[in-house]
Amino acid sequence: MSAAPTKRLIIMRLHGKPCLWEKAPALLIVIYIKFFSLKSAIDGSLVDSATLKMYETADSNANNTVDAFRVTENWDATTVTWNKQPTTTSSRFGSCVTGGTDKNSCSINATIFARWVANGNSNYGMVLKGNNESLQRFVKFYGSRTTSTSYRPKLSVVYYSKGDFSWNLIVTK
Repeated sequence: MSAAPTKRLIIMRLHGKPCLWEKAPALLIVIYIKFFSLKSAIDGSLVDSATLKMYETADSNANNTVDAFRVTENWDATTVTWNKQPTTTSSRFGSCVTGGTDKNSCSINATIFARWVANGNSNYGMVLKGNNESLQRFVKFYGSRTTSTSYRPKLSVVYYSKGDFSWNLIVTK
């Protein structure tokens, strides 16, 4: 008879306090991330692309798929528990596959997420989950307090303000 896995929430905030990662046997982890200044920066803009880039630590297994889902309700890091998680979309908007080596970059295409926010919708952040929650798989990323700023997680968004572009439409017969 096997024991039920321990469940742990990790809250990561870009531009805020980071998450703490723990490696333990029989541990399931999901990561909630909020982007506090994203909406004010891109609201009403045309988003060309967006990428969430994270770096693995030496403790990660290779070939893990990490899926990203949009959070659909407001939440607070001080009140979220495993049994009281905010709701999310049922389909992922992006994913990445880990390499299993220290400082390997793992990038998630977050364009759909950023366009959602830029189009005036709520920004409740995202959640990252392992695609296969087998107890034999483990991923660990550097957090936002790691001493080397180049290995901190980053959300990069390429966008254009509505006044920064114009369209020429030529219709020929």
